[in-house]
Amino acid sequence: MTEPGAARAAEAGRAFDTVLFDIDGTLTDSNGVVMRSLRQVIAEVGRSGLAAAVPDDLSFAIGSTSEETIRRVGFKDRAGVLKLWEQRFREMSDQITIYPGVPEAVLILRAAGVRLGLVTSKNRDELDHDVRRLDLFQWFECAVCASDTKRPKPYPDPLLKAMGDLGVDPRSVLYVGDSPYDQESAAAAGVPFGLAGWGSVWNGRLPADYVFKTPMDVVALVLGASRKAKEVG
Repeated sequence: MTEPGAARAAEAGRAFDTVLFDIDGTLTDSNGVVMRSLRQVIAEVGRSGLAAAVPDDLSFAIGSTSEETIRRVGFKDRAGVLKLWEQRFREMSDQITIYPGVPEAVLILRAAGVRLGLVTSKNRDELDHDVRRLDLFQWFECAVCASDTKRPKPYPDPLLKAMGDLGVDPRSVLYVGDSPYDQESAAAAGVPFGLAGWGSVWNGRLPADYVFKTPMDVVALVLGASRKAKEVG
């Protein structure tokens, strides 16, 4: 028996009925600010505030929760450092922009009746500040952040919550993200994963069901035959 979400997608000639998006490195060009603000905090705290030497490779901070990053860097005063990092990140947040092509792609998907949601490793305060500043909420029906579930990405919980909130079947859902945390979460939730190649630093190094060079590639896949028929008509 075909589930309602999958049936709607099939009837509409679409590959997917619902698309869930990560935010940093997927919708917004923010990974650079994540890394610059983290390195500034490390410099401000200094060696005395660290339990061990700082790892040479800090790429694990991309896609991770702030709390997990702070733990892995080895800060002693995690609560204090978290507040400092959030402050430094916000001071640099005017450098964050929406990737070219994202608004157009999202609006086309919405107009076609595709359900849209956000699933991010940001906590609720970070989400409210960053997403409201860029006015992203207007495009999406739901937004699930790290503090909304007991286990954040890479566990499946955030994606499962988003699908539950929307009332959709996993077989009709595509998750688009840029990091290993996104890929692992999608795999655990039984959802196909699309790599946002326009923002990911893991291009060619991360297994994905689909690799998108531009946001419009997501539109081409999701709408598929229905879009071609509309263009021909």
